[in-house]
Parts: sequence; C-alpha cells; structure tokens
Amino acid sequence: MAKKSVFENPKKIKEAAVKKPTRANINMNKIKQYAELSALQVAISNELKKLEVSIKDAALTQFINNASETHQVPASFDGKELDASVNVQLRKRLSSSVLTDEDVAVLDKFNISYSEDVMTPELYGINPEYANNKELLDIVSKTIENIVPEDFIVKQAKTTRKIVTAKTLEDVFAMNKINRDVVKITSFVALSKPMVETFDVDRIIDDVKDMIDTIVNNED
Repeated sequence: MAKKSVFENPKKIKEAAVKKPTRANINMNKIKQYAELSALQVAISNELKKLEVSIKDAALTQFINNASETHQVPASFDGKELDASVNVQLRKRLSSSVLTDEDVAVLDKFNISYSEDVMTPELYGINPEYANNKELLDIVSKTIENIVPEDFIVKQAKTTRKIVTAKTLEDVFAMNKINRDVVKITSFVALSKPMVETFDVDRIIDDVKDMIDTIVNNED
C-alpha cells in the first residue's frame, strides 16, 4: 500500500492566542455618581421621548377636533397643566420631506392637492460629440432635416418631486370628515420648549419621584 504524501493531510498551524492588554484599576472620586447620573439621564431621555409622542398624539386629536367645527387649518395653542405650559403648533410637512407613492395614492383618493416641482427639466441637447463640429452646426443652422445623425440630439429626462403646500392643508381641513391619516401625511405637530413658571428643584423632584422610581426599576 502506497504511503500517503505528507502534503495530503498537513497539520494546521494554530494561531497564537492574542493576549489582551491588562488595564489598571485606579480609584477615583465621583465615578459612581457620574455613572449613576449618566444611566439616569439615558432613562429619563427615553421617558421624555415617550411623553413627547403621547402629547403630540393628544395635540393632533385636539387640532382635528378644532378644525371639525371651522374646517380651516387650526391655529396653534398653548397646552397647560397647573404651572407648566408648552406651545403647540401644527406645521405643514417640510418640502424636504418628499411625498412617497403611497402618500400620493392616499391624497389622490381624497382629492387633496399637492405640488409637483420639476427638479430636472426635460430638454433636448446636441450630443457633445458633435458640439464642436462647426461645419455640421452651420448646416444645421440652415436646415436640419435629413442632415444630422440620428443621435445628434440627446434627451434629458424630466424628474419631479411631490410636496405638500399651504393649499394642501386647506384641502385637508376642508374635508367633510377630516381624516386623521391624511392629516398625519401632510403635517406634523411641533412643541416649543416646555416652561415651568416656578423652577423649584425640590418640588420638581418630588413631583416626578414616582416616575423616576418606575424608570429606574424598569432599567434594572
């Protein structure tokens, strides 16, 4: 029986384990407070986002209720709770936020207008290959039929974008029954920085203590 070649089943070279560098542990003051406050900041930030979503949802309902009586674009208002307040506005969808095909389908269904802006106009131009051919251009200047090559003229396709306008919002709130989904497509709720008339840290901490306890417990 022929002896196997030493190259048939060579022994694989094991990669040397990379040793992780060790880091020194040095005691420093206020690290624990820094870490705890940082963790609490993240938890509170997440809770703030939830509160903002809830307030905006309630505000949207209020805007729709207000407009159901007037059938006009609703005015901004100040939301108040005890000595806290925030200005609430319903703003037109930004022009930078282009309507999707799905958005357009919904607006078309309810006969809501929108703008179709031309980003790149459709145009025809001379193929650059012939642009410097003076003799050919002189001939074209006299007559173009049956003279120029088929690809002498090139076409630039038109591109457009569909966006919300002030008229769009007027149409939305002029509907007999204002559709919440349509309102959400064409506008958004904006909140100002919330204000508290009396900034009393001890009272504020006492007011939100239960909420903070819940946040911290959930994080655990």
